[in-house]
Amino acid sequence: MTSCAEPSARSASGDSLWRHRDFRRYLTGQAASVAGSSITQMALPVPAVLHLGATPAQVAWPAFLGQLPPALLGDVGSFLISAGCTARERRSGKACGMCAAMSGS
Repeated sequence: MTSCAEPSARSASGDSLWRHRDFRRYLTGQAASVAGSSITQMALPVPAVLHLGATPAQVAWPAFLGQLPPALLGDVGSFLISAGCTARERRSGKACGMCAAMSGS
């Protein structure tokens, strides 16, 4: 089975990724983005139901429709990107895509 993660977080020169300032900044930004998205996804329906009188269906439809673009366009983008790749690159890309799909990313 192909793993999506490298066994070691070391670069070609042997340095840890944690020593690279750009990596730490990127990781911090990603963590803040995921945290903000999660809070918004959980907290936004509460005022809609409590203060605006929205029904569960009215709250669920926007959440459902927000999931459609990545689901529909992800495969198209993947196809366009993989058109210029070798067979080995396509296989590793598919494995990483499957890992991301299973993790819910």
